[in-house]
Amino acid sequence: NDTVKLVYPYGNPNQFNFTLLTGSPALSGASFSNAKLTGFESTAFRGAFGTDNWATCWTEFTPQDENYTSGPINYALTVAITQTGNLPSAMLTASNIAGASYNWSTGAATAAATVTTAGTYTVTVTSARGCTKTQSINVIATGVNEIANTIQNVRLFPNPNNGLATLEISTSYSSEAVITVSDMIGRELMLMNKELAIGTSNIAINTSEFAGGVYFVNVKCGTQNNVVRMVVNK
Repeated sequence: NDTVKLVYPYGNPNQFNFTLLTGSPALSGASFSNAKLTGFESTAFRGAFGTDNWATCWTEFTPQDENYTSGPINYALTVAITQTGNLPSAMLTASNIAGASYNWSTGAATAAATVTTAGTYTVTVTSARGCTKTQSINVIATGVNEIANTIQNVRLFPNPNNGLATLEISTSYSSEAVITVSDMIGRELMLMNKELAIGTSNIAINTSEFAGGVYFVNVKCGTQNNVVRMVVNK
């Protein structure tokens, strides 16, 4: 490792990081000239990792310690911001997530931040696993606050599926959503209008009459669109 210069390739599995340090010889030299690689996304680095740790959040290095009997494991974050008090001194508090770190646009590094002027404030929350979620809140002089994004998280499971999938949508406040399912060439195969309550809503998607392949599920609330890819195996 002294030669290859990986960040943290062994030791505590909860801290594994196979990205490359500055000066690593694997940061350059990749070749995609072989005709069989036509159409592949090319990189300068050689190997599976460059400087972006794509294994962060979803990779499980200690599966023997996880409970798989209660349903799919979801390491993603759902972050909400609440406002207490009005300007000229209002406190913004993000969801309290054990072991997480907080980075506010104000410079605060705790779950709560105090603001004295109107404006849009943002917090990025990083869990102990490395999952991140950024959320914003608009604070105005009257003390009224609005969450910038209605949809906080969209998840589809099981994925792939062979007849039935569940679309899980987490929202910061009640809203009407338009849900469409389209195929690879953009043909709309399903359209649903759903009233979403604050929190998490589960919506069943029947794919029993779909051919095997890749589809796109789009969730639209106002001007906000979230798209997830859905794979049907048959």
